[in-house]
Amino acid sequence: MAQDKWSQAHPAAHQATLLGERHAALGALSRTAFFDHFGLNVHDCCQGYTATALYHLYLRSRIQTRLLWNQADQMPKGA
Repeated sequence: MAQDKWSQAHPAAHQATLLGERHAALGALSRTAFFDHFGLNVHDCCQGYTATALYHLYLRSRIQTRLLWNQADQMPKGA
């Protein structure tokens, strides 16, 4: 789902987005668990993104993936 050109320019954001897509079927990581996964502190900046901004990208990606799945489930059969 993530764009190649965008992911090359923003690798940390791309990793957060991919993690969100992978966790769409699971419960979301807590902010602390997310920071631990990436080795971040709440005050860290990673490639121009704050740690909290990366966490919000993760959550948004997870929610968008779930919405796409729900839309696909609601499509009429044969469409």
